[in-house]
Amino acid sequence: MLETGIPSEMERAVRYRTPLSLILFDLDHFKRVNDDLGHEAGDAVLKRAAAIARNLIREPDSLYRWGGEEFLLMAPHTALAGGVALAEKLRQAIASDSFIGGRPVTASFGVAEWRLQDSREEWFKQADQALYRAKNSGRDRVVSFGNEDAMPMATVKLEWRREWESGNRLVDDGHRRLWELSNELLDLSLSKGTAEEIKPHLDALLAHVVQHFKEEENILAEVDYPELKAHARLHEDLAREAQEMKSEVERGEINPMAFFDFLVSRVVFGHILHADLLFFPCLRRR
Repeated sequence: MLETGIPSEMERAVRYRTPLSLILFDLDHFKRVNDDLGHEAGDAVLKRAAAIARNLIREPDSLYRWGGEEFLLMAPHTALAGGVALAEKLRQAIASDSFIGGRPVTASFGVAEWRLQDSREEWFKQADQALYRAKNSGRDRVVSFGNEDAMPMATVKLEWRREWESGNRLVDDGHRRLWELSNELLDLSLSKGTAEEIKPHLDALLAHVVQHFKEEENILAEVDYPELKAHARLHEDLAREAQEMKSEVERGEINPMAFFDFLVSRVVFGHILHADLLFFPCLRRR
């Protein structure tokens, strides 16, 4: 039980002088799942997310439903760094899983380590504040209390692989161009480029994403891809969220690096390596 489990873990941490971390996480844009697929499908997504988490956590850890689409994870014997590492492992597992109809699902995480001078309420507020920053800086990320910056999702340059080729020249050329533009942004990010230097590259990447989505949908229509409508919906959702984030950047509401992480990690790398791979067999048969 949540109400008895939390005080017990706090008392145990005091008695044995061991660290204790709290992880709050919820599914990003979960309302859209309910609106598009219905509440029954939404419940199935929540159950799947909980199952993924239970398969990854250790025996001493405790997972609880924390209202709506939010979950609470208690991690005994775990300092802040370990809690962040665990949360990142969960984030990656959820983002890479095939949920209903192959629909991508992501989650945002807030992590806080309990300090002896803090009450339970203060500790929970710290984790909740970190979760709020994770969602406000682009979602699909881990933020810890006391760390003003979200963990970077894209931190290495990725080389294109032959197994990522669909067999259709136009699709593959579009993917390679997205890869090149993303790696240019990665290089600029790692070299500490300023927001003014990064913004034109973000605009160019977003423009190419929108153009590529349209071209790809036309090609999939020509080959009668059976999941075209679902795939086009993914494109629509990603493009809409990207445009919303672009407007937030322009209004100064979020940092351009949050937009960068979303475009590179979710729209390019994540979408190509998960959703797009599903239609490759259909193109290769042509």
